[in-house]
Amino acid sequence: MTPKVLIVDDSEINLVLFDTLIKKLGGCEPVTFLDPLAGLAWAQAQEVHLVIVDYMMPGLDGIEFIQRLRQSPGKQAVPRAASAGRPSRGGRGGRAEVSRYGARAPIRELGG
Repeated sequence: MTPKVLIVDDSEINLVLFDTLIKKLGGCEPVTFLDPLAGLAWAQAQEVHLVIVDYMMPGLDGIEFIQRLRQSPGKQAVPRAASAGRPSRGGRGGRAEVSRYGARAPIRELGG
């Protein structure tokens, strides 16, 4: 079975970027969603080996996504990483908050 990497981001260009990177690594199958609720439903019903989720999305942000996934039966140990298009300013706690909910620090922060 090919390991599945779930990528959830509200930016289509970010989905294309992560999809391309995962395919270049080889040995993994990227599964992408623009809609975080659809991505969460898929992750709760399927076997997933890694989740990459955008930190800031409308409707269901990355923190809430991770919280809900961790509450799903059998999904507590799925590795998670959060991506951020730009650093958090005055909002939620950025790296500290992402880490508290089981993801590593944001993969890469762009901008400044």
